Amino acid sequence: MYKINSCEFNYVYNDRVFLPYSVATLVSHVKTNPKINENFHFEKTFISRSKVDEYIQRCQDSDILLCSCYVWNWEITTYLAKKVKELNPNCLMIFGGPQTPDLAEGFFEKYSFVDIIVHGEGENTLEEILESFQDKKDYSKIDGLETKDFATPMRARMNDLNTVPSPYLNNLIWDLTEKTDGQKFMAIWETNRGCPYQCTFCDWGSLTYTKLRNYSDDRLFKEIEWFADNKIEFVHCADANFGILDNVQKFYEKMYNVSFIQFYEGFYDFCNSEKSIFSNEYDLMVKHTENGINGDGWSYFDEKLGEIYWAIEEGTWLHLVEKGTDLKNDINAFLNFFEQKNQLNTNKSLISDLVNFQVFLLTTRDDSREIKQMTFENYWHEYFQSDLPLKNEQISYFFKNPVQENDYVKWGFESIWWGRAQRKFKSDPDSIEILENKPIAS
Repeated sequence: MYKINSCEFNYVYNDRVFLPYSVATLVSHVKTNPKINENFHFEKTFISRSKVDEYIQRCQDSDILLCSCYVWNWEITTYLAKKVKELNPNCLMIFGGPQTPDLAEGFFEKYSFVDIIVHGEGENTLEEILESFQDKKDYSKIDGLETKDFATPMRARMNDLNTVPSPYLNNLIWDLTEKTDGQKFMAIWETNRGCPYQCTFCDWGSLTYTKLRNYSDDRLFKEIEWFADNKIEFVHCADANFGILDNVQKFYEKMYNVSFIQFYEGFYDFCNSEKSIFSNEYDLMVKHTENGINGDGWSYFDEKLGEIYWAIEEGTWLHLVEKGTDLKNDINAFLNFFEQKNQLNTNKSLISDLVNFQVFLLTTRDDSREIKQMTFENYWHEYFQSDLPLKNEQISYFFKNPVQENDYVKWGFESIWWGRAQRKFKSDPDSIEILENKPIAS
């Protein structure tokens, strides 16, 4: 029986620490392989920074150490790995996670104690590594990894995320978590993977700029029940973004070659210069950032939204979509600010039509129509889905409103809490239809 240790260090916030979800997801997948399940024993995952020297001693007879690397745990993770390698030179050291570099030039010279780094999603790559570990230990045929001697091609993304068993629903997360008296736990909740953007600062790393792939609704509802049954007070949703201005940003990128970063730098300046619904939420974000993730920080409580703590991005979104008209007015105010700042002179009616289209796609609380329908002066769906120039011609679109709940609190739950995984908070240009003939009754 091979012994595997793992680490996923985090910080303790008011006696609460995150469960080791990343490692647990990997283990949950590889244990579906009967040969691996039979021949490997997975020890408790190292999560406590104060016990790092004890953890080093626990690895003196380990065969493999799995290291889940993020910007907030890189230094302590490399410290652990280096000391373990000195104590146990035969231990195979595997690094993965967003902090592992895609371009590893010079990496193995600086971190010579690391044997393998895994790029991208690790479930299938780790499974194949463990299969090879039991045989010839030839990792050169396995996609998605790199050693000091070779790098293999990037592995294709997983198409069906539901093939990976939930480490919550099978309770594997508790098998890997070391409990101490008085310790409370927070959970990472992953409802999908992927993001249409490629922000270099994002800790999703190479997982960004890919098509969204979702977990099943049934799985996600059961995980919500699991959080409740296990008294998990804080759940952090790991989805990448909401994109409340995504089409507006794309317009300026296509029309004026304004980069994603330049656009949102302008938005940041606007929030610091002009009073709006955006500046209100920005001020709350600044306050929460200063407080930290400790129950007064990223936990977002507004009794009007229900008797729960929201993730701050969800609470912010609910405030912004309270009234579609207010949202339109303040997006227009921002674009007026942005145009002046960048010496642009876009036709006002074109901007207004763009803003109408952006808000039309969002699920707003004040629009409970079964069918959302609106006429525009431009072919926006075609413009955002192709390289064609914008066609200035009247067109009507419609689509089924994803949320028609009238109860105030339940509307928030359906649109952005459990509805987040189903993307009920907005529709995309490729999901709307063209109204060919007569209007549809609302």
